[in-house]
Amino acid sequence: MSFSKLRRIHVVIIGCAVIVVVGVGMYFLLITKAQKRLTDETNRYNQYAQTGTIEYVNAQKADFERALQEVAAQEAKLNAYFNAKMPYLDFRDRKQGMIALWQEQSLNLGPLIINWIANSGVRFESANSIRIPAPPANPNELSSDPLAPITIPLGRIRVTGSFNQILAHLAKWNSCKRLVMIDNPSLSGTSPNLTCEYDATVYIFPRYPAGPVVEMAGASTSAGTMGVPGMPGGGMPPTGGGGSAVGPPAQAPTPPPSGQR
Repeated sequence: MSFSKLRRIHVVIIGCAVIVVVGVGMYFLLITKAQKRLTDETNRYNQYAQTGTIEYVNAQKADFERALQEVAAQEAKLNAYFNAKMPYLDFRDRKQGMIALWQEQSLNLGPLIINWIANSGVRFESANSIRIPAPPANPNELSSDPLAPITIPLGRIRVTGSFNQILAHLAKWNSCKRLVMIDNPSLSGTSPNLTCEYDATVYIFPRYPAGPVVEMAGASTSAGTMGVPGMPGGGMPPTGGGGSAVGPPAQAPTPPPSGQR
């Protein structure tokens, strides 16, 4: 079996992952469009209700109800996707959103990815080298653009197995509980002991975009997390190179209550 065959299949898989990322943005755009239509139809309905004939009022009411259904349908699709692929991140309160992001990157994401790969039908050779980077220290660095995802590089993944096992493993990424895009694949060895390496990146779309900026206690807001309740001061716990070591998962400190400073 040739490497070119693996590459063609992998391109399809990558394409699907990219389409999913773009698809999330498209859901946002469709909802925005549907909501604008709903606003327009509401305004027209109110206008016809005051000055139009009963025929115009009834016709406009039907358009208004269709706009309501369109908004509801698009929001249902987006919510279903969020529930399947995204952690719940609400950045309307930037400080609380940062605590949730810290917990995702420091406690949840690493074990989730490691366990998923370990149960995907291949031998996971690089589990001990995966490091989840620390989230931003300053909540004011969070983007208020709902179409801008948080990107979390997982580094270089290395798995071994037969040709068919590796192909199945790559395809299974679409069933992971996080949205992961894989890129830059390489293949070496001979089946059934092939080694496949690739880069992996997690994409997270917040459920709600960032709200107003917050005042930060202390003079420094970039090197540490001073002033953010529940976050460890001075950034993430030391792990020998920054970020969170997750293979095997390290014991991270438990965030104190949100009101504690």
